Formats: sequence, structure tokens, C-alpha cells
Amino acid sequence: MRAMAGPPIAVLRGVKLTLGATPLFSGVDLQLARGERMALVGRNGAGKSTLMRIIARAIEADGGEIFMQPGTVARHLLQEPDFTGFTTALEYVSEGLDHDMLYRAESELGAWGVPFDLDLAKASGGQARRIALAHAFAHDPDILLLDEPTNHLDVPAIELLEEELNAFRGAVLIVSHDRRFLENVATSVAWLRQGTVHTLNKGYAAFEEWAETVGTVVLNRLGRIPRIAVKVELGPGVNGWIHQCLLSDPFKRLCRQGGRLIWLASVRRSGF
Repeated sequence: MRAMAGPPIAVLRGVKLTLGATPLFSGVDLQLARGERMALVGRNGAGKSTLMRIIARAIEADGGEIFMQPGTVARHLLQEPDFTGFTTALEYVSEGLDHDMLYRAESELGAWGVPFDLDLAKASGGQARRIALAHAFAHDPDILLLDEPTNHLDVPAIELLEEELNAFRGAVLIVSHDRRFLENVATSVAWLRQGTVHTLNKGYAAFEEWAETVGTVVLNRLGRIPRIAVKVELGPGVNGWIHQCLLSDPFKRLCRQGGRLIWLASVRRSGF
């Protein structure tokens, strides 16, 4: 799937951020357009959730420019929804809606199978996630920022989420470890890597091959492409040897085995 053509409604240019003494972003460039569903990927600790918080204006960057079209509204779905100040599901989802728009809250809660009067203090993890999603879609924002939206959801709920996102008219930025979900909804990919972003204007299914190409280009610029052989677990109880591993990140390796890439998070090698 390709991102739909259209002018950007949010643009980041040269965004920089340092947390403590550690530079997290050294110059992030990113833009989102209506109808685009962008997967934001990167290793743990790369700053994916932090970048979302910058777009949501929850924190300020140290430098760079952040532009949004006038009147643009962004909604940020956190990994752990905060229901502080609300008692029931309907009260939370309808928060901020005009009276003539309250039907949206009821419609979304009905679609997600959540009772209107559900006590939020007693909501399970799955119910809390459904309520947060109902809130996001009921408000119909210009930009949806979704941080691990499939957590605690069963298969029918994930399929409903895919339907809602594919019909959504605004822009979406998604962080998720659910590969199948990303393949079903993402129209583009932003790879947050070593403080900057590389963008692919294709769906997530094309990411792995493209990522290997990006890694090769970077290493060629460094003038070295080291290759090693590592014993890894290919599946439950199945071990094998991976040869000619491409070292493309300081603590992760892209390796090809049987036509697929395997991220080796445990491999450590000094000097890279």
C-alpha cells in the first residue's frame, strides 16, 4: 500500500532532543498527510514514544521546527490510558464532544462492545484499550498518534481496529510490535535510527528489504561491512547458524536466513 497523495498537515524539520547527557534526536525530518498511515519503527530506546509526545506537544524539542496546519487537532493514544477524573466509559469517551455529537461516543462504545456505564475503576486491560480507542475515534481528530494500540486486544478487536484505521480520513502515526497489523494498515514507514528518520513511501511489507539496503548504504559510507556467523534460535527449540550477518546498528544485526531478516538483539561486538 502506498501513502495517498496530499499536502502535509504536520511537518517536522531538524528536530533535536537531548535527554540528560544523551542526544536522542540529532535532526528528525518527518511529515504526515491526510489519508496516510505511517508505521514508526526502530529499536527499543530509539525514542519512538518520545517523538510522538513531541508531535502531541506534550514535551518540547530542544531545536528544529514543528509545523501543523492551522486548526489541526492531534489525539495521542498512550500505552496506558489515564481515566483520572472520569467514572464511566461513556463519561470518558464523550468528554469534550458537543451535545449534538454525543452519538459518536455511544456509537464507538457500541462498536467496541463496551457498556456505557462500565465503571472505569473496574475495567480490564482489554476494556481500557477499547475505551481509549473509542475515545480517539469518536473525536475524529486530524492526526491519530497510536502507541502500541493492539496491546490487550483479541483478534476480532484488532480486525475492527484495522477497519477503523483504513476508513479514517486523517493522518495516523503508529508504533506497534504487531507485524501483521502493520502490514494490514501502514501505507508508509518511518525508521527512527541513530537520531534521524529514514522514510519509505511503501507499506510495511516492503520494510525489511528496504532497511537492509539503507543499512548497506550507511556501512559503505563508513568503508566497512563486517560479516560474522552467529548461532541463533530460529524458533521454539530450533537453532541454526546465520552467516554473513550485516552489522547495521550498534547493538542490532540484520541477518538473512531463508529469505527473511532476523533482528539479533543479543549480539554484542566492540567497535560498532
